Amino acid sequence: MRADLDFKEAIDVLGEMLLTQGHYREALDRYRMLARIEPENAAAHSQIGVALLKTGRPEEALASFHRALFLDPTLESALEYREQALENMAKEAERTQ
Repeated sequence: MRADLDFKEAIDVLGEMLLTQGHYREALDRYRMLARIEPENAAAHSQIGVALLKTGRPEEALASFHRALFLDPTLESALEYREQALENMAKEAERTQ
């Protein structure tokens, strides 16, 4: 069981490192892997949203933040980044009008 936990922690740490270094697509892959292993991991879904937001996909990011908030309505990172996704979508809508 400990090896399984270490593996999940390693995926999470690697994903965070990749996000920090600006490797958003690679981070997205790691967090999606983590979410497949732990589908009830709200933080993993939130980080998927962050990576999607950073790659210019706010609509998809919003869905990930909603999933994270369904799992944990108090998750601050999901609440904050959800607002950023909504702002990005509103700005894009203004540009296309």
